[in-house]
Amino acid sequence: MIERIPEFQKENARLFFGLDLGKKQSQLAVITETGAELANFAFPSVRENFRALAGHLRETNSIALEVSTSANAAMSIFRTGSEARSVLSNPLFTRSISKARVKSDREDARKLADLNRTNYLETVWYPDEDTLRLRHFISDRASLVKYKTMLKNQVHSVLDRSLIKHSHSDLFGAEGREWLALLIERKDTDCYERDRLRFLLGEVGRQELLAEDLDKTIAAFISSRPAMRRNLDLLLSIPGVSLAVGATVLAATGDITRFPTKRKFACYFGITQRIKQTGGHAPRIGRISKQGNAYARFMLVEAAEHFRKASPVHRRLFERISKKRGRNVAIVAVARRLAEVIWAILTRQEEFVYSRPRLTMEKQARVSKAANEKANLKLARRETNQIIRGTNLRGRDIKEEIYRRAADKAAGILDLMEMGKRLEEASPTGFNPRRPTHADWHKVLELVAAEYVRELALAKAA
Repeated sequence: MIERIPEFQKENARLFFGLDLGKKQSQLAVITETGAELANFAFPSVRENFRALAGHLRETNSIALEVSTSANAAMSIFRTGSEARSVLSNPLFTRSISKARVKSDREDARKLADLNRTNYLETVWYPDEDTLRLRHFISDRASLVKYKTMLKNQVHSVLDRSLIKHSHSDLFGAEGREWLALLIERKDTDCYERDRLRFLLGEVGRQELLAEDLDKTIAAFISSRPAMRRNLDLLLSIPGVSLAVGATVLAATGDITRFPTKRKFACYFGITQRIKQTGGHAPRIGRISKQGNAYARFMLVEAAEHFRKASPVHRRLFERISKKRGRNVAIVAVARRLAEVIWAILTRQEEFVYSRPRLTMEKQARVSKAANEKANLKLARRETNQIIRGTNLRGRDIKEEIYRRAADKAAGILDLMEMGKRLEEASPTGFNPRRPTHADWHKVLELVAAEYVRELALAKAA
C-alpha cells in the first residue's frame, strides 16, 4: 500500500499525513489541503516500511503522529530520511481522538491528519540523539530500582509473616545484612522461609551490581560529551544532587533554552499548582499538576530532602510551610525551588551560590572515577585545593566553617527581609538571598573570613 503514495504526489501538492502507530500494524491517512481523503490504509509496523514511507515524502508534505513507545524511532527515520515536516503530538491534548464516540485506527489516523492540516495539534519537543539515548539509560535504571525495591519489600514481608522483629534503621545496611545472614543460619527458623530469604538477598545483591554497572555506563556516556558533562558538573554543585539525579534531570530537560522562565521549567516536571479561573470569579489554586516525567519528579522530591537540610535559606522555606501545610506540602515546595535553582544554573552556566566546593569536587571525582572504570576515559584532573576568594586561608575545616557561617548569615538576612526590613538595612554587603549572585556571595564570604581570622588571632593570643 505504501507504494501507492507516489500516485498522490503531484508537483508542489501539499499533502497531510496522519500516522496512528501500533505494535503490529500502523494506520496511515492522507488528505489534501481542502480535507479530501486520498487514502487510509494499514501496513505492518516494521522498520523497512517506515523507511519506504520516508522515501516517498516530499518537502511540501507534513506527517503527524502521537507520542508512543515507537514514536521516537519513527520520528528519527522521517527526519533523517525525508525533508517533510514531522510533528510529534501530545495525546493528552488530542481530545477529539481520545473522546471520540467512534474510535478506530482508521478514524484516529484521519483525525490526526486533519488536525495537522489545521495546525491544531499540541506538539511535543523531539529530543536530540544524545538526550534520547540518555533517556533510555534512565528508564532502564528506574526499572532496576523499582525491581530492587520490590525485592526489599518482600524481605520485610517474610519477616512480618514469621513474626520476626528487628531494630535496624536500615535493614539492608552493613549491620542489617549481617543480622539477616545470621538469621538465615538459625535452625529455629522455618527452612522454607530461610530459603526464601536467601534467594531474595541474593537477587537484591545482583540488582545492586547491575545498577552500579549501569551508573558507570551513564557516567561514561555523559563524560564523553563535553557539553553534557559541563551541565552535570554544574548540577553536582547543588547539595542533594548526585549522578542519578543530575542525569535524570538532563535526560528529561534536554535543551534548557526551550524554557523561557523558571516557572515553565518547574511546570514541565508537574510540581506547580493548578489554577482554575472563569468569569469574574477569583482564581482557585489547587494541587500540583503531576504532569510530565513522573520519575524525574520523584527524583527531584528525593533530592529536595537533602537540599533543604544543606541550605539554611531553603531550610527556612521548609520550616515555614511545614508549620502551615504539613511536611509533604513543604518538601514539594522545596522541590519546586530546587527546579528553579536548576533552571538558573543551567541557563547562566554558573555553579550553585551556596555550594560547598569540597563536596562538589568529591561528587565530580566519583563521576570521573566511574567513567574511567567503565570506558577508560582519561579526563582532565580538577584543581582540589581551592582558596576562598579574597583570603589566603587553606584547610578543609577552616573553609567548611567559613561556608557554614556565611550560609547562616544569608539565612539571617532573609529573616530580616521577611520581617519587612529593606535590603540596605538587612545586608551591609548588598547580598540578596532571594536573588543571589556570585559576586555578592563572595563579598559575604570575604566578610565572614575576615571575622573568622580575627577570632583565630584573638584565640591564639589568649
